[in-house]
Amino acid sequence: MELCGAIIPQNPAQNPAHKKIYAAILTMDVFGMSSDLISISDSLKASGQLDEVGGELYLTSLFEYMIRYAIETPRLMG
Repeated sequence: MELCGAIIPQNPAQNPAHKKIYAAILTMDVFGMSSDLISISDSLKASGQLDEVGGELYLTSLFEYMIRYAIETPRLMG
């Protein structure tokens, strides 16, 4: 969840898609659900918001960015 917060700000008002994705992740976290790519995609699809956030391709690109960020940040920090 911390990595998600670093990538998608807690107040992602500049990007409505990020706001919806972040809300889905927070909801899943509250219920103790896993917030992996497939689960988030399924949650957004069930609520009719997957296409509104850019679809599976955009969601996948965000996850790929998070993975690169997680790998690169420690190297840059120290």
